[in-house]
Amino acid sequence: MRALLAAMLLLLMIASPAAAVPVEQVPDPRPTHAVVDLTGTLSPAAIARVDAAAARGRVGGEVAVAVVPTVDAAAPRTWATALFNRWALDDAERNRGVLVVFVLNDRKAEIVVGDGWTDTQETTDAIMAEVVVAQMKAGHTEAAVTGAAEAVVDRMMLAEPASGSASCAAGLGALLPLALVGGVFALVRRRTRTPCPNCRATAQVSRKVVSPATTNATGLQDVTIHCGHCHHTSTTTQTLAMVAVAASTHDTWSDSGGSSGGDSSGGGSSGSW
Repeated sequence: MRALLAAMLLLLMIASPAAAVPVEQVPDPRPTHAVVDLTGTLSPAAIARVDAAAARGRVGGEVAVAVVPTVDAAAPRTWATALFNRWALDDAERNRGVLVVFVLNDRKAEIVVGDGWTDTQETTDAIMAEVVVAQMKAGHTEAAVTGAAEAVVDRMMLAEPASGSASCAAGLGALLPLALVGGVFALVRRRTRTPCPNCRATAQVSRKVVSPATTNATGLQDVTIHCGHCHHTSTTTQTLAMVAVAASTHDTWSDSGGSSGGDSSGGGSSGSW
């Protein structure tokens, strides 16, 4: 019944694209999708790209996207933060959700981050300027939406930690597992730096996933250390831990809104075009 009511509401909103959308009436698309489009703008292919990005980034946080016609007199920042907290992105302990909101008629966009994120202002500002605003100014709405979701995943959820305080061993062991997305394994090479085991100069570490970990199987990753000072090169194969299935916060969703997941005090970036 709840799904039927949400579907009817979605159809009504699409049929009246100029109407302002109260936060309380925006249906939560999860767990089926990571994006809700109340304007009828996105194609199935674009929605699938956002879903794939969200699945790929789930090991480092939770990204969701909302595309709405207008928030009318409401401040877009306040509206987007309220929606984040209503949906309660990610879990309460990690609290690394990211919500990207496009308000098409108002020509505004918001990136709202959970309070578990730190030092992300520069990154969200860059995503907003380089991806969201740039694509929207060019008239490429789908590229803005899919590009924003993918940039959040690549630049935030799967990015290397900025701190270099961890030991080399800990750094090599703390490898992010990659999820199976749409039946296709995503193989990536990631680079960091570490002391050379031969001369102790700074060496480059490359990590190439050979077989990604999934929720029911471990994976394998080649870790190569190359030193430009003494030209030492060595490669080892390491096991990637199985992808942990995060406890779902969606089962507690109710028509009154909210769950036991993460929250945001309004950090992030705003943009217009």
